[in-house]
Amino acid sequence: SVTKMVIYVLIILMTTAGLCRGAAIVDGELICSCDDVLCQQIGNCPLGEVKGICGCCNECAHDVGEPCGSLYNYGGICGVGLKCEPNEFKQLPG
Repeated sequence: SVTKMVIYVLIILMTTAGLCRGAAIVDGELICSCDDVLCQQIGNCPLGEVKGICGCCNECAHDVGEPCGSLYNYGGICGVGLKCEPNEFKQLPG
């Protein structure tokens, strides 16, 4: 179905992004390495910055309507005062 295809594409994109941030999920377990990780300069973050899932680099906190949560917060971390709510189309499975 289209929904499953979208979810698979999101998983692939998030996995690729995670590898660039020093994170990978191997056999269902989060593996982090901050060695040789080049953190990108972050631009304007309306809700501030948060540490990524491994704590290596900062990233923008997510706002209402943006993907978030999932296993190990792989989909992103919400800004202060916000809570990640499960949504079939916006949250990665996990």
